[in-house]
Amino acid sequence: VLLFHGTKRDDATAIISSGFDFRLARPGLYGMGTYFAPQFCKAHAYTAAEGAERTRTLIIARVLVGEPHFATRVDKKMRRPPVGAGEDRPVDSVIARPGRMVDHVQTHQEVVIFDR
Repeated sequence: VLLFHGTKRDDATAIISSGFDFRLARPGLYGMGTYFAPQFCKAHAYTAAEGAERTRTLIIARVLVGEPHFATRVDKKMRRPPVGAGEDRPVDSVIARPGRMVDHVQTHQEVVIFDR
């Protein structure tokens, strides 16, 4: 699926040469992963106006979501996705859908990947 990832220019250069690396990410509401969004406006919030022209950097990435876990609450300490139902291995990604959760109101969809 094509998703947006907002970042800084220097970080985008590193991503282009080495790929996304969740180990370099800042923790978010759904743990220590690489965050993507299907809505441009959500990803734009993570860009920074840089240089004299105040340009912003946004990456459009093809993301393999695999088997997702749909978040029902915030979990800032998550380091990998939870184990799937009836499985003995973690699912492939976490998706936070818009709407009310147990402890948060999610306004935009977010997709979190925890591996390279």
